[in-house]
Amino acid sequence: MANLFQRTVELLQDLMDRSRDTWLTQAFYSDHRNIYNSIDQSGAARDFTTRCIRELDKAGCIAGQHAVSILIEEVKQGVGSDKQRSFDALIREWNSKCREQSQEDATPLHEPQARSGAAVKQRKQTSFDVFLCHNSEDKPQVKKIGNLLKERNLRPWLDEWELRPGLPWQRLLEEQIEKIKAAAVFVGPSGIGPWQKMELEAFLREFVNRQCPVIPVILQGASQKPQLPVFLKGFTWVDFRQDPPDPLERLIWGITGKKSNNCITHPSNEGMGTE
Repeated sequence: MANLFQRTVELLQDLMDRSRDTWLTQAFYSDHRNIYNSIDQSGAARDFTTRCIRELDKAGCIAGQHAVSILIEEVKQGVGSDKQRSFDALIREWNSKCREQSQEDATPLHEPQARSGAAVKQRKQTSFDVFLCHNSEDKPQVKKIGNLLKERNLRPWLDEWELRPGLPWQRLLEEQIEKIKAAAVFVGPSGIGPWQKMELEAFLREFVNRQCPVIPVILQGASQKPQLPVFLKGFTWVDFRQDPPDPLERLIWGITGKKSNNCITHPSNEGMGTE
C-alpha cells in the first residue's frame, strides 16, 4: 500500500487543481494565514498538490488536528458519498500523527531537544513564540540566533522566513504582531533601523494592551553603551557580548518565562542607552 503522503496526493490532486485557492482559503486564510501564505499555488496539478501536502506536513498539528486533515475536510465537501470513506480514513491517519506528537510536546520548551529537525517543525503550533525585530544590517547575527531558538523548539518570526514574495507584507506583519507572544528587539553595530522603529511602535501598542515581554537584545559589535529607544530603557536586556551569563538562556527565559539552571540574572542595565 502506498504511503500516507502519496495516497493523499493521489486522492486530492484532481479536486485541488480545479479549485486550489478556494480550498486553501477556506481551510487556512482566516485563522492560519501564515500557512496559507507558505503554499505556492503555481504549477501542474500533481506538482502543486505534492508541494501543498509537503508544506502542510511541515506545519504539523494545530490544536490537536493535523494541517493536512484540515485541508482534506474542506475538500471532502466537494466529493460524492462514494468517496467519503476514503477521505475519512485519511483524516484519521493524519490526525493520529498528532496524538503521537502530543507526548513529545510535553517536553519543556527551554530544555534542549533530542529530536530531528522535522519533528521540531511539526510541533503543535498556533502562533509564533517571538518576533525578531532587527536592523537589516544585523540580519546574519539575528538569523543565527533564530536558528538556535528553533533548535530549542521555539518558533521565531523573522521577515525573511515568513514574508512570502509577491504578497502585501504590511498586512501580514500587522496580523502576526497581533498574535505574537514576545518580541526581541536587536540592537547591533548599526543601531536601530528605520523599519525597526516602525515595528517597535506597532508592537509596543500590543505590548501595552497584552502585557507581553519586549526584550532588548544587544548583539556582538554593538557600542559599549548602545543607544536604545526611550521606552526600552526600563526593560531588562540580554547582552550577547557577555557570557556568562549565557545570553541564549536569558533570551529563552524572557520569551517563555521558564528559567533554566544556566540562566543567571544580569546585575543591572543601569546606564544602557544613555550617554
